[in-house]
Amino acid sequence: MRLLIDEHYPPSIAAAQLRERGHDAVSVQEEADLRGMTDAGLFAEAQRRKSAVLTENVADYMILDAEYRGRHLCALGIDPDEQQDIPERQGNNRGCSGEGAR
Repeated sequence: MRLLIDEHYPPSIAAAQLRERGHDAVSVQEEADLRGMTDAGLFAEAQRRKSAVLTENVADYMILDAEYRGRHLCALGIDPDEQQDIPERQGNNRGCSGEGAR
């Protein structure tokens, strides 16, 4: 799975946990041009990279997802249940839903 990890997660989630499990994961904190990007900008960048966004900011990303789909575009996302394999986040399984991420 290709993931773009929002900046509120520590980069160690991308490097130490997700990559070791075979995911193509990039943390916003690892790329200077992504740091401080708006939610809309990060969502668009994730679509460009064909990546799902891993975020705790579900409300805003659900709106972006709906707007994107409203333009008849297929948005990539992540179901909340998909985060169960991140030990530090168990019990806090939230994400941006969408097709194509599984």
